[in-house]
Amino acid sequence: MKGMAAGPPVPRILVSNRGEIAMRIIQACNELGMESVALYTDDDRAHCQHATVAIRLPSPAAYMDIAHIVGIATRGKCTAVAPGYGYLSESAAFAKALEDQKIIFAGPSSHVLDTLGDKRKAKEVARATNVPILPSVAVQNEADIQHFAMDVGFPIMIKAQDGGGGRGIRIVRSADEVAPLMQEALNESPGRLIFCEKAALEGYKHIEIQILGDRHGEVRHLFERECSLQRRFQKVIEFAPSSLSPERIAPLIASSIAMAKQVGYVGLGTFEFLVNARRSDGYYFMECNPRIQVEHTITEQIAGVDLVALLLKATTDYKFKLVDEPWPARPSGYSIQCRVNAEDPTTFEVAQGIITSHIMPGGAGIRVDTLLHSTKTHKVTDTFDSMIAKLVTTGQTYEQARQRAIYAVRHLQVDGIVTNQALLMGLLRSGMMRRPSMLDIRSLSIPGMLERLTSDGSVYLVQFRGAAQKRLGHDGKVAKPTPLALAADTSTLFRKGDGYTLTVAQDRKILKIERILKSNFPTHLSADVSLDGGKPQKMVLEKASGNAALERASADKNHVASPFNGILMEMVAEEGEEVEKGDVLAVFRQQKMELEVRAPRAGIIKRVASIKVGEQVGAGSLVCVMQDEAKPKL
Repeated sequence: MKGMAAGPPVPRILVSNRGEIAMRIIQACNELGMESVALYTDDDRAHCQHATVAIRLPSPAAYMDIAHIVGIATRGKCTAVAPGYGYLSESAAFAKALEDQKIIFAGPSSHVLDTLGDKRKAKEVARATNVPILPSVAVQNEADIQHFAMDVGFPIMIKAQDGGGGRGIRIVRSADEVAPLMQEALNESPGRLIFCEKAALEGYKHIEIQILGDRHGEVRHLFERECSLQRRFQKVIEFAPSSLSPERIAPLIASSIAMAKQVGYVGLGTFEFLVNARRSDGYYFMECNPRIQVEHTITEQIAGVDLVALLLKATTDYKFKLVDEPWPARPSGYSIQCRVNAEDPTTFEVAQGIITSHIMPGGAGIRVDTLLHSTKTHKVTDTFDSMIAKLVTTGQTYEQARQRAIYAVRHLQVDGIVTNQALLMGLLRSGMMRRPSMLDIRSLSIPGMLERLTSDGSVYLVQFRGAAQKRLGHDGKVAKPTPLALAADTSTLFRKGDGYTLTVAQDRKILKIERILKSNFPTHLSADVSLDGGKPQKMVLEKASGNAALERASADKNHVASPFNGILMEMVAEEGEEVEKGDVLAVFRQQKMELEVRAPRAGIIKRVASIKVGEQVGAGSLVCVMQDEAKPKL
């Protein structure tokens, strides 16, 4: 209508991320009436579906290109940039470049990021606010580390000052481990800056406090999360609230708020602690993650809030005040998050391939955050993080949330690739998850524990699906084909004869195919089968997927191949060198992790493959050729 004043401009948010967190931010923008600008690369645009605008990046590396992202934000007249987690979310340089262009960084200021994004500087903030910290020191070389270890005793930890997401952390238990583990930590530090810290392991839980700060100096908390279940410092399952009493959590909350106020924190942040469950006064500040976390979902469930919406309002709306917001006084129920990764759960390498179809679970108390589109295939590569979904279950009690998590993982179906589904199932049904008070950060590092949990979960999933197949009846009619995805850590043995034998998991659960009716395996198989020697049943097996043996460079037993995809970080093997079984031959990087190829037996390195450091290799690529040790003459 003429003469009516125009309303305020609609905020436009550039989402400088991808995958499920980009989808989550775009959803919040839509609900708040904000425009969203998504970024994508070829073969990776599922998150763009509901964005206002989508802009193609020249390569995945562009997500880390500050000048390129700031240029897009400037040309697109964006009000703010929401970085999510990973990529540039903790980059002080990125925040400063946006500030210089008068564009809001949806998170802490560049000064705060420079302080809290550096683990050493963050500990100075803790010291200034009288928050307990473990003994630590900046180190330049191996001698510095050895000297520190002599002072405090082993075990110690070598950490990247600028590492994030569990990257750049190594536990050192003896003097002879210092040199190789120092090099590994340096390789995972962008600035090649490391420090040492006394290790607190036995009996310690990983507890984190969720805080939110506004532009008026107010900071509030949204309770705690427990993240003790980790493999190689990568979280697997998180739950909230923790297994500790409110009295044990109270000083952690007070410490977090004090540190946040000390630096003028704005936005979402997580302050992380090691807490000794066996001592009433035993806790230490570890670090601050100055961004939204992957596991923010479980806080949303128990607090009844939208953390992403709160983040956008707190950082982009100068009128927003926490004192005006309704705030939960206590957690409501319990929530558990399971990270579904496209990876082998025992070796952690990314399971590359095409997700041909998937079925996500649903029902009361079940939430799924995923990048997978319901009607499209999805390509998994080692270019991006391996997480494909987050299964979040909530209940009035912890046990109800755990049972719902078991149901959700059991009914998850992802065809075409291997996932960590069996490990998740093994964990959820384990004693450590039944009694979370017994958990500590060493729980998954016990030798053989991951393999045992994966095997247990694999057997359970196969038995569950085998029972489901019984509905196919005995009347000679075959029911509608039911997909059966073999759990990870399975082996398939095909032998000619009367049929085939399928050996599942380490304890040899056997699904015996008695008679082939129609075979186009693995796409389709119709057969009479018996599970563990039971009465033959009719069933249809479709779209089987599992952990097939990886092809080596050659069938020759002397050829040692990489069992995973990755980028070569170091070729340790040298021609003519004598090696023992288990010696490291090569080190590859895959996503955040360094993976080692070890000698399968004692022998001599006859030839080393011509792979250059920094070169990408595929699973099955030759690493070296071995020969047996020369036997001494008598």
